[in-house]
This record gives sequence, C-alpha cells and structure tokens, in this order.
Amino acid sequence: VHSQSEYSDGYGNVKGTYSLLEADGSTRVVDYTADSYGFNAEVKKIDGGYKAPYSAPAPAYKAAPAYKPAYSAPAYSAPAYSAPAYAAPAYPAPAYSAPAYKPAPYKAY
Repeated sequence: VHSQSEYSDGYGNVKGTYSLLEADGSTRVVDYTADSYGFNAEVKKIDGGYKAPYSAPAPAYKAAPAYKPAYSAPAYSAPAYSAPAYAAPAYPAPAYSAPAYKPAPYKAY
C-alpha cells in the first residue's frame, strides 16, 4: 500500500510526499523538496506494530538417493565338457604292387 502527492509552483520548485508499507509492517514516509538548492528528502519510519509472519524457507539441499547399480553380474552355469569325437583314421591301401621276379620282356624297336 502506498500514497503519493506532489505540488509544483510553476517556477521549478516541487514539494511532495509519498509513503509505503514495508515488509516488516512499518510505514516509510518521505517528504521531499526540489528547488534551486537541489533535492532534499526527509525520511521517517513509523512502526506499525505489525510483524509479518515468518516461516523458515524450505531446505534447498536434498540428499542424493542411495546408489543402486544399473546391472547385476552375469550368472554362469558350470562348464560342461565332453570328450571330442574323432572319426577312425582311414588308411589307404598300399600304392605299390608286389615285386616281380621275372624281367619284363625286351622289345626292340
């Protein structure tokens, strides 16, 4: 809440006053004069007897939530080993023939 009034005489001289209600419940009244001597203000504070209700501000700090890992360790089953299965080896028959005891026939050309 505030009020204001001002008067000017037309020769550059101004007189005025304004008041306002402060947050603590008091009223501030300012009477001022502006003339060839400059700007002069007289400030008065009138205690209104009203105390604004005070409530403590909410805390700005909030503790971080407890850490929870985003994954769990993979679960492994016991390894299962089996003996390798090999095919039985295949041996080829001998590539040579039994020795011949007689000479080959001679042919003249």
